[in-house]
Amino acid sequence: MSQSTRIATRHLAFLLFCGVGIGLSVGAITQLFEMSLHSELYDYIPVIPLVSLCILVFRSKRVFRDLNWEWRKALAFFIPGFVLLHWANRIAGLNQNDYLSFAMSGVILWVLGVFWAVYGTRSFRNAMFPLLFLIFVIPIPSPILNTLIEVLRTGSTVAAHLLFKLTGVPVYREGFSFSIPGTTVEVAKECSGIHSAIALIITTLLGGHLFLRSGWSRGILTLAVFPVTILKNGMRIATLTLLAAYVEFEMRLQGQMKQLCGSSCATCAATC
Repeated sequence: MSQSTRIATRHLAFLLFCGVGIGLSVGAITQLFEMSLHSELYDYIPVIPLVSLCILVFRSKRVFRDLNWEWRKALAFFIPGFVLLHWANRIAGLNQNDYLSFAMSGVILWVLGVFWAVYGTRSFRNAMFPLLFLIFVIPIPSPILNTLIEVLRTGSTVAAHLLFKLTGVPVYREGFSFSIPGTTVEVAKECSGIHSAIALIITTLLGGHLFLRSGWSRGILTLAVFPVTILKNGMRIATLTLLAAYVEFEMRLQGQMKQLCGSSCATCAATC
């Protein structure tokens, strides 16, 4: 059997066993796809498998160079993956987000196990990044998501408050609310910057893997996402607040003056 035939056989085995996992979780995958179409938070999910596939194809010679069957070692992924797939529908009180977190965690573990079993340990190590990149198809569990939102919301509030102080604008802060002359705003959960933070994390991980060599430089690049997101979000909040307080106020004042002037001229013309 030629090398190309052996590789094709393993690819077929990989697809067949992945199909088993997909068959066990077709309902969850359908819900995930529908949620990604209607949720701004998870609209990136359909792109993640395509990115992982592109990286695997681009590095196929290195990844599939030394192949072995490793079914026993792959049980470390198969067993917890099957358990999560089996019990996701049986856990009561889960909302859709947390249900999909359990179910898709099982799917990803199953895929990782199939890859390890079919291609072997060396191929698994060489394909570590594109395989682990699939983690981003898993919706963030609600406790972790809420914690991240509160951290970003608090950091953005502090950053905006410091920017108001630096610009010399009189400001009074109480919790997540600001009061400056002309307006009062509140930093809501929707203004936490969680969407841009997730997008930046995905981009920096991908860019670091493709363009940086050392692990510490990749780690620093990824960790820089959080202060950059907080600073960027604080600048956005401060800028929009200042525009609403001063620029919009002046525009309203000018409009009222024009209306007042127009009515006065009409009165004068009628009198004459």
